[in-house]
Amino acid sequence: REVGFTTVLVKPVSKPDIEAFVALCEAQQVPKVEKQSFKSFRSWSSASQVCAAASLPKTTEYSAMKILTVDDHEANLLLLSSMLKKRKYQTEWARDGLEAVESASKQKFDIILMDCNMPNMDGWCATEAIRAGDGPNKATPVIAVTANAMVGDRENCLARGMDDYMAKPVTKETLYSMIDLYTTDK
Repeated sequence: REVGFTTVLVKPVSKPDIEAFVALCEAQQVPKVEKQSFKSFRSWSSASQVCAAASLPKTTEYSAMKILTVDDHEANLLLLSSMLKKRKYQTEWARDGLEAVESASKQKFDIILMDCNMPNMDGWCATEAIRAGDGPNKATPVIAVTANAMVGDRENCLARGMDDYMAKPVTKETLYSMIDLYTTDK
């Protein structure tokens, strides 16, 4: 409640919970069942508040969003680019951390997808440089997109200034969910 949420769906969410939530939003009324039967729902306020929280507006249209994708492997850039084009995002590529820092210092992006292990400057150092600089992306969400999937890798990314972490191979659903998470008005 302190940050403005009226209801929370806690993972894992069951199919009946999702159906109940959708029905609640469609009907704009609280279903006539005991609250305890919906274990994923943590609080109830009014149906209109719940539905408003579920349909927060995007900060920009998909086609207007600018995404910087940083990776030293052509195949990874092409795969991510293909997924991003399906939503008509405007994309720019960088092939290492130095190029990423340069691009991030010149123009504003809505999100930065950053590989970690690259030549010249790795993604961790690039993120630290972007955060430390005075450029337009100092507070832009930086998401690690990396093959590092060992215990502690996620924590290392967060400690170095990245906002979140996706392990390769990245699926379209995971990518879109992550972008939506960081580009939705809070």
